[in-house]
Amino acid sequence: MRSEKGFEDQDFWMVKPHKTALAMGLKKIQSAKERVAIAGRDCSWLDHPSVRDALRNVAKQNVKVVIKASNPGRSTMTAAKDIGAKLKRTGVPPPAFCLIDNSMLLLPYRVQHPDSIQPEYELFTTTSSYLIEGFTKLFENLPASSNYKENT
Repeated sequence: MRSEKGFEDQDFWMVKPHKTALAMGLKKIQSAKERVAIAGRDCSWLDHPSVRDALRNVAKQNVKVVIKASNPGRSTMTAAKDIGAKLKRTGVPPPAFCLIDNSMLLLPYRVQHPDSIQPEYELFTTTSSYLIEGFTKLFENLPASSNYKENT
């Protein structure tokens, strides 16, 4: 059976375990040339030092970093400022995702392993133009919160 035109070269990856997912996610972020767009409820994963360092490094290379969160905590706001990212508060909680240069989509997902006390995050990545286009539209059209002043 032949795949539909345009889908032959699109990768879909489920990356596990947590350490491998983190390493791959950081590598993808560090490859950004134009923009990293991050969305989520609280975006607390920005507290991870290696994530913060990767985003800070790409921002220093004139890559635009934009974060949209519905309920950013103080640490997320501090991280955004430290990175040099623009933080916008949304009126609705978006799913957690990261778009890199509108050519790569990262979707972290939480798992609870039976032998672990803490939940861990693993990663789904794709270069599917269909999914990237949909998540880009979602990111661009997230409604702003009416009672929040964004940082710039």
